[in-house]
Amino acid sequence: MTLALIGWFVVLTRAEPSILRAGTMAALSATAFVLGRQREPVRLLALAVIGLVLVDPLLAWSIGFWLSVGATPGVTAVGPWLAARFGSLGHWLCRWA
Repeated sequence: MTLALIGWFVVLTRAEPSILRAGTMAALSATAFVLGRQREPVRLLALAVIGLVLVDPLLAWSIGFWLSVGATPGVTAVGPWLAARFGSLGHWLCRWA
């Protein structure tokens, strides 16, 4: 059901390159959760990018795809650091971001 909802969201948002990346990562994460495997963001990002570029090589030329792929490690690396640095304010910001 979760994978169906993720697929519906991707189609509903017109399958833009950044949405394809996010949807693929979400599907990989949901599958890994069900299988009891690790869900490290860097690994999910790498698998999503490799899979998407193999399916559609033209995504490698999409600036939206580049920005989405580039922002993901920044958010996953800097987000926890900001939350720890700013204490309760950081946790509040992370919840609303």
